[in-house]
This record gives sequence, structure tokens and C-alpha cells, in this order.
Amino acid sequence: MPKRVIEVRIGGRDYRIRSDSNEKWLQGVGEFVDQTMARIRERAETVDSLDVAVLTALNIARELIELREGGGAKADRIPIETVRVVDLTEVAEAALAHDGAGAP
Repeated sequence: MPKRVIEVRIGGRDYRIRSDSNEKWLQGVGEFVDQTMARIRERAETVDSLDVAVLTALNIARELIELREGGGAKADRIPIETVRVVDLTEVAEAALAHDGAGAP
């Protein structure tokens, strides 16, 4: 299947992605990322888009690793729509506070 340009909207911005994936599926992935970023932005109380993007990437990566390590049984228990950000938010807020404490 040849690659084509698919537009995905995340965080109010349009991204043009070259892919051979199904368009609806890829837009669904974009919606998942957008929703996850919105939840993290709300919980972390930060407006810095880079911080929100990194926290989102960490959250999604953690879920992916848990699914890979847990195998099929764990994958059945964790729906892809579920985003558990409380523990990650606490870690991120601690890291941001630490970063601010070290600033002159």
C-alpha cells in the first residue's frame, strides 16, 4: 500500500503524517494522544506544551511497556482508552519542582 499524507489534529494543531496506515485508525491514534495530553495538562496544571508532550509520551510508553511485560492477560485488563496519570503526574510534578529548586 503506498504512503499518503494523513492529517491528524493534536493539541489544536494539524499534523501531516506520511503513512500507509488506515486513515481512520491513524486519526483515532491522534485523538487518543490529544485526549491523553488534555488529561495530563489538566492534572499537571502546566501550560508548557513541551512538558505536556513529554509527560504524555512517558505515560503512553509506560502503558505500552506494562502491556508488553504483562502479556495477553494483562492486556485484556487494561483498555487502551484508560489513562492512569495520577502516579505519573506525581513523579512529573516532583521532577518539575526539583528542576525549579535547582534554578538560580
